[in-house]
Amino acid sequence: MATRPASYPITSDMNTSVARVKQILAGQEKTMFLQYITETYETKYKETLPKNWCIDVKNSQNSGLTVDNPCKGVWTVMLTVGSNTHSNRNGSINNSNSPRRSTQQYHELNSEQQLRHPPNYQAQQIKPHQVEQQITQQQTSYSHVPPISPVECRSPYKQTQQVKQKQMELKINLEQTSSHYAPPMSPVECKTPSLTSEDSFSESSLPPLTALMIGLNLKDTSNESQESVQIPALKMPESNFWDVYCTYIKDCNNIYFRFIGEVYSNAYDDLVTDMELYYMEEKNLSPVTTPTFGAVYAASHDESWYRVQLLGLDGDEASVMFIDHGDREVISVKNLHHLKNQFGKLPAQGVQCSLAGLDFAPLDGSTLIVLQQMALGKPLVAQVMSRNIVTSVVLFDTSTNDDININEKICEQLENSFSEPHFPYVGGVAEIYVSHATPTGDIYVQIETETFKVLENIMDIIRSTIKDAWGKN
Repeated sequence: MATRPASYPITSDMNTSVARVKQILAGQEKTMFLQYITETYETKYKETLPKNWCIDVKNSQNSGLTVDNPCKGVWTVMLTVGSNTHSNRNGSINNSNSPRRSTQQYHELNSEQQLRHPPNYQAQQIKPHQVEQQITQQQTSYSHVPPISPVECRSPYKQTQQVKQKQMELKINLEQTSSHYAPPMSPVECKTPSLTSEDSFSESSLPPLTALMIGLNLKDTSNESQESVQIPALKMPESNFWDVYCTYIKDCNNIYFRFIGEVYSNAYDDLVTDMELYYMEEKNLSPVTTPTFGAVYAASHDESWYRVQLLGLDGDEASVMFIDHGDREVISVKNLHHLKNQFGKLPAQGVQCSLAGLDFAPLDGSTLIVLQQMALGKPLVAQVMSRNIVTSVVLFDTSTNDDININEKICEQLENSFSEPHFPYVGGVAEIYVSHATPTGDIYVQIETETFKVLENIMDIIRSTIKDAWGKN
């Protein structure tokens, strides 16, 4: 992944910076956080905004931008209603229609911003051979997402993109309304239309994160129950072709994705927005004093808020799993806060899967990089092959005219990495296993190599399959 420079040159001309920010906000009717705008600005223009840019714009007249400072250290920017939004090459403003940021400008973000919160993505269920008729223009644009390195693939999205103007106005006027502020409704509460069986969410306990307890906000003065509750399970679609967004890859047996499409994407985006707005207020923070193993908390990490499950403690550090993404991280216990009850109503969005036919394959560094380049941070079509504890799938990249079978590509990569065993150089030492000795004194040995490990894994799978088929020990 490209290294972010320590600093960019500052755009000194105010008119130029305003025109560029308008381009970033083009087509948006929502308030955007300054941090997101700054990061997009730096990525796109290789320059940065002046330190007091928001103050200067706020004090200027007819800039076409509405700048606000809802709380200490937080700035928001939006296009002024009725202003022209699209700038041409020389920086002048015209009235031409602008592309939506949710697709085009998303690809201008660096890879650290892409994994945990992609833009709204609406897709119908599609089969690989139907891609030309059914794939949307939004999905096609994702093919330009840059590869993400295996070491840095677990980087959070910095700021939410879905802040609604009404919510922002409500937040700004908190002190003027009531000391008992009720935050925006959760995605589950907001969605009143009935859902199909494919899109509905089950209320049973969530496997494999069984009996996830929510750390409730103990400072909350509302009438919510203080008892531990369970995060509802995410009901898998009945179809065998799923639209998914890959969020984390460890190996062929540990791949995580989120479902995408109107219902799933909107619910998740709303959750991210609501949590960001709620925990932005210092009075809503409730640090965890006695962490409970297996409980789900709200975690502040890299200037964003996530739902995490506590896996372990080591002094003042906590090992957590981001339940909506699948990756694990070690964070400070001080960053754990009790989760507001309403934020536990949406099922955990991270779904674990394995690549069908590749469960035997240990990934070396080069193969893992290839898999991450092909799948990580991209919308894909997953064909379900089996529905065990971990769902086995074949992944297709359908962003081009020719569907790419990712499983086949990884299998080819593995085959190219196989090698015949060789003894070490004269005088060298190698660990061997004597597999056979003939009466005439011929000795056969096995040398442990990556290829041999693959063979061992295949044999283990064969033995397990035979055992299950015959029901014998």
